[in-house]
Amino acid sequence: MPFNRDNNNNQTDIKTFDTQVSDPLSFNILNNNEGGRETPVYVQSHLKSVISRKPFILTNWFSRIKIGELYPKLLEMLGYDINQVLYYEVIAYKHFYCENEECEVKDFYIPLVKAGKYHIYQSFKHCERVVAQVMDKLEALRQKFDFDYVIAIDLTYPKEISLKLLNPVEREEILKKNRKAIKLFREELHRFLFPDKNSKLGLIYTPHTWRTKRPLEPHLHNHIIMPNIAIEEVKVKIGDEEKIEVIAHRFKPFISEKFLKELWKAVLIKCKLWNTDINKKVDARIRFIKATDKGRLAHRIRYMFRMPIIDLNEYLRPEDLEEGSFEKVKDFANFLINYTPRRHNLGWLTNLKRLKIELCRKSISRNEYLCPKCGNKARYLGYALIEEVKDLPKFWIDRWRQWHLEME
Repeated sequence: MPFNRDNNNNQTDIKTFDTQVSDPLSFNILNNNEGGRETPVYVQSHLKSVISRKPFILTNWFSRIKIGELYPKLLEMLGYDINQVLYYEVIAYKHFYCENEECEVKDFYIPLVKAGKYHIYQSFKHCERVVAQVMDKLEALRQKFDFDYVIAIDLTYPKEISLKLLNPVEREEILKKNRKAIKLFREELHRFLFPDKNSKLGLIYTPHTWRTKRPLEPHLHNHIIMPNIAIEEVKVKIGDEEKIEVIAHRFKPFISEKFLKELWKAVLIKCKLWNTDINKKVDARIRFIKATDKGRLAHRIRYMFRMPIIDLNEYLRPEDLEEGSFEKVKDFANFLINYTPRRHNLGWLTNLKRLKIELCRKSISRNEYLCPKCGNKARYLGYALIEEVKDLPKFWIDRWRQWHLEME
C-alpha cells in the first residue's frame, strides 16, 4: 500500500478513559477538524462498564500518531523513497485472551501489520518485543528472589559531550566511553550500598542519543532499570563436593537524587567526560516502581526502547530542515533513523543460567502479548480475518496509559 499522508479532517472522534478502573473519569474532548470544533461525547463512569469481558480491537497508541508533514520531507532530503519506507497496511488480526479472572479484559485482537522500514510502527514492534522479554525476565526473577521494587534511573551527559555525536568518528568513541561509564556507575553504586559484601548489582540500560522534543539535537543520556537486590555467589562444601550457592540481598531503595547526581558526576570526572570549568550542574533522576505494578513497569520499558523515528515524526520543526541548519545535522539525522535502542545487561543480569533461571524467548514477538489492562501474559488463540472483527470497537492506549475509544 503506498504512503498516504492523513490530514486532520480524516480523524475519528475519540473518547478517553483512565486505566484506573476504581476512579471516576473525566473525558477528553478532542478536536476533529482544523477549525477546532469540539465533538460532544457521552460519559461512561468507568472503563469496566465499557470493555467488561467484551471482545475489542487494541490498535495501540501508534495508530493515532499520523505521519506528519515534516518527517516524510526529512526522509526525502536523506534520499529515501517515502512510498517504499513509509507504507503501512493491516493484513489480519491476532486473537489473544487474558486468563486473569480479576481482569475485565478477556478477548482482544492485535493488528497484524506490514510496514516500511522507517514507519513508526517499527518502533512499536521493537518495543513490544523488548517489553515482553524484559517483563518475563523480571517476573521470573521476582518469583525466585522476591524483590519488591524496580529502580528507574536516568543519567545525562553535559551538552559539550552530546554535541560530539554530530561527528561520526567521535560518535563511536563517545558511545564506547558511555558503556565504560555505566559499568563504573554500577560498581560505584554497589560500593556505596554494600561496602562489605562481595555481591553484584544487576541492571538493564539503553543509551538515547537524541532530545525528545528537539530530536535533531544530540542529547546523550541513559535509561536504566534495576531490581532492588544484589546477588552474591558463595562456595559451599557439601560432603566432598564444592558447590556455588546464590544469596540474594534485598535492599531498601532509599537512594536520594542528590546522592545520585554526586555519584554520576564523580563517574563522569573519572571517565574524563566532565569539564569542571564549564559544567556546573549534573542531570540525574531516580524513581521507584513497585515490582507488582506491571502496567507502570511495562510503560517504563516501552519509553526506554522507543526508537528516534517516533520523536522525529512528532516533533520536527520547519527550521530543522532549513538548508543551512540541516546540512550540519544531516549525518546525525541519518544515524537517528537507523538507530535502535538496544538492551544492555550488566552485573548478575548478564548470566541468568548461573542463577538456574532458564528463559527461551526466541519467538516471543510472534505469539505472545501482555494484557493491556493487568499486564499478565495473554494466551494466543490464532489469527482472525479483517471481515471477522470489522464490527468490534477499537481502543488505543496513549503513552500516558489512558484508554481511547475510536468513534467512526
